[in-house]
Amino acid sequence: LAAGKARAQANIAPAPPPRLPPQPGQGPPLEDARFLRNAAALSGAQAEAAALAAERAGDEETRRLAASLGERHRRLAEQVRGLARARGVSTDAPRTGEEEPGGGPMARARQRLEGFRTAAAPGGGDLGREFLAAQIDVHPALVELYQTQASHTTDRELGRFAITSLVGLQEDFAAAARLGERHGLRRPDRLLANPPQYGPGAGPPR
Repeated sequence: LAAGKARAQANIAPAPPPRLPPQPGQGPPLEDARFLRNAAALSGAQAEAAALAAERAGDEETRRLAASLGERHRRLAEQVRGLARARGVSTDAPRTGEEEPGGGPMARARQRLEGFRTAAAPGGGDLGREFLAAQIDVHPALVELYQTQASHTTDRELGRFAITSLVGLQEDFAAAARLGERHGLRRPDRLLANPPQYGPGAGPPR
C-alpha cells in the first residue's frame, strides 16, 4: 500500500508557477502568446485534416463528423487570430525567446496531423479510420492546451474562450471515439473530462 501511494505521489505533476498579469506597456505573458500560437496552429491543421476526411472517408457518419469538426476548427482559428491581433501576438512565428520547447505534446500533435495529411495521397482510398485514429491521438494535447490556459491565465477573455471552447472539443472527441470503435480502434479507458470547476454549473470567469 505504501509503495502504491509513493508511486501515485511520484506521478503528480507540479503545478506551474502562477502567471502575473502584464504591466502597462508590456505584451501578454509568454504562456498566453504560446497558447494563441499553438491553438491557431492546431486548429489550422485540424481543419485541413478534416477537409480531406470529409471528402474521402468511406462512411457517411465519419464524413459528417469530419465536416462538423472542420467547421469548428475553422471558426476557432478565426477567433484565435482575432484574440492574438488584439494582443499584438503573431500566430505565424514566435518572437525570440518565445519558442516552444521541441518534442512537447503540441509538437507531437501537429506532427500526427501532418503525418495524416502526408499519408493521404491523391487518389488514395478510405481515410475514415486513419482520420478517427488521428483524432483520438491528438485530443489529449488539445484538452491539455485549453485546460491549462483556462486554469492559469490572468486574461479573463482568454480564460472564457478556453473554457467555452472545451465543450465542443470534448463533443468531437466523444464522437470520434465512438465511431473509432466500429473501425477496430481501441476506445480510451475513460474520456478526458473537464475539471469540476468547468462543469455545467460552473461557467467561465466573470
